Amino acid sequence: MLERDYIVGDFDNAADLLEFLEQKPCDLIVSDLRLPDMDGFDFVFGITRKRALAAGFIAYLVKPAPMYRLLSVIAPP
Repeated sequence: MLERDYIVGDFDNAADLLEFLEQKPCDLIVSDLRLPDMDGFDFVFGITRKRALAAGFIAYLVKPAPMYRLLSVIAPP
């Protein structure tokens, strides 16, 4: 029904959609929380992380980040 008024894409897994979104942004994503290759929360995290990195962030850490990870971003080996 949505295809009458909108351009609709259908993806079998979240990894394919994340790859698609790197090339072509979209205005709305409707997703299940249970996905074959990752849950919906990990999917949203993937989108948020990619957006931050695309905006120029050097890294995206989730709190509490382990000290070794923080140090690897601040002073890479």
